[in-house]
Amino acid sequence: NASLVQSGSTTQIRDLTLQSGKLRHAVSADSPTLLCGRLEVATRGTFKSTQDEAKGIRLNTLSFEFIRIQPLRICVDRSQLRALTAAVMELTTFDAESSEPAEELRQRDPLALVLRQRFAFAGSIEV
Repeated sequence: NASLVQSGSTTQIRDLTLQSGKLRHAVSADSPTLLCGRLEVATRGTFKSTQDEAKGIRLNTLSFEFIRIQPLRICVDRSQLRALTAAVMELTTFDAESSEPAEELRQRDPLALVLRQRFAFAGSIEV
């Protein structure tokens, strides 16, 4: 479930909830391994994008009021833990190429391919 409101360069995340989720490790599409049978997350916050064309930088700020993760159990072996850690590290670097064709991306956001992207995250986690 998601409730988002867009106003200029700011997206207000009023409610973003994942219910009855599962976490799987899929080395191949044929044999995914279930790591967590019940994953439930709720959050609220804002996403804001500001750009400094003179410096050639776009700063994207994701700020959470809270991230609530329900109690869960994750069963992993060492190789799965390495793969999970590597996946999280890849997500935090944001260096992946866009899956959107460059022409479409350029048409939707002319500065997307020109400005360097910078990200900032802020929030609290209740465990």
